[in-house]
Amino acid sequence: MPTKRVPLLLRFKGEKKRFHLPFEKEGRELLMVSSHPTKKDHVLVWRKSKEALELMDWHHVSAYEAKLTEKGIQEEPKRVVGVIGDKEIPGPGSENAFDVFHINVEPRLRGKGLGTAAREHMISMGKQLDSEKVFFPRTEGHPREFYKQRGFDEGHEASMEDLNYSKRKGLVNLSKKLEEKGFKVLWAKHRKYKD
Repeated sequence: MPTKRVPLLLRFKGEKKRFHLPFEKEGRELLMVSSHPTKKDHVLVWRKSKEALELMDWHHVSAYEAKLTEKGIQEEPKRVVGVIGDKEIPGPGSENAFDVFHINVEPRLRGKGLGTAAREHMISMGKQLDSEKVFFPRTEGHPREFYKQRGFDEGHEASMEDLNYSKRKGLVNLSKKLEEKGFKVLWAKHRKYKD
């Protein structure tokens, strides 16, 4: 069976050119393609995957740099944004929570809104899975005040009610957050496109 490919019409060397990306690559599904924050001849390719390991369902969202060339889009294997979370399986006396246990942005790309967009996506995913709370790891990138201003307590925990999150599509939220930060969303799974 041939690999499903997504057509993209992108500006390359001053002209619009048609590129194609595989919808699925190494078990990771294409979510979105956005502009790159610093390189004009690159884009960010956002992919997601889900792994079931023991009692956890890990949800991965990653962004990979991809260079635009005459031959097409060359997706680089090293991820520049990565976030992993899972819905905790509630046991007796435990809470129904979504735990984000890893969030990372390549140091050279920090401060541009990529981590914020990934964080918002994971909160939305937790809400979609009917989680009542969300936990985030302590990171070097943001002091406690950053999380406190956004409704989290000292332990980087917040209830979905306190965060005022409705059940909405996480992907819509991710692309919206990126656009708010000045990125162009060039293709997204949830949008309709003519081929």
